[in-house]
Amino acid sequence: MHPIAEKFFALDSEGKKKVHVSMAKLALESWNKHLAAGNVPLAYQETVTGTHQKVDSSLPADAIEAVMSNSESGISERYSEPICAMQDDDWEFNDDAKYAYYCINNTYKKYIEGKDIDDWLIVNQALSSLGEGADILAPLETSLSFNVNSKRVKSPNKFLQRIKKSFAFLSR
Repeated sequence: MHPIAEKFFALDSEGKKKVHVSMAKLALESWNKHLAAGNVPLAYQETVTGTHQKVDSSLPADAIEAVMSNSESGISERYSEPICAMQDDDWEFNDDAKYAYYCINNTYKKYIEGKDIDDWLIVNQALSSLGEGADILAPLETSLSFNVNSKRVKSPNKFLQRIKKSFAFLSR
């Protein structure tokens, strides 16, 4: 296993969530670039019903916000149709943008809906959204180092609190 993956898997669940949110934000940047470049159609026609659907381009950003605020906000219902359309090949666009969209959706499903989404899948989808030939290690290393460092800052406080509780009887 690559050392950077080992660092990720060594994180506790809160550390992994921070990395996932960071990776989802990276995927959102990729998604927004594809939208701005016109690489993602903002409408499609369903093949089964023949209805025309308009794309909610703000949905990925809203999903990340919901994860950060730990609120459902109706995101599940909003994702239902576009995900089906992607899987039915009714709404087609390039793989990089698809990875970004799925990464954000999976981050939401994991942390708001409580779905059992593989931890590495979210990271992999975010990094894949950067495109072929992109530097994929730097963003992950940055996210991991931030989370490891913030964990180091918190750990001494927790340790001191445990020590104080353990020796509370001495102050009686």
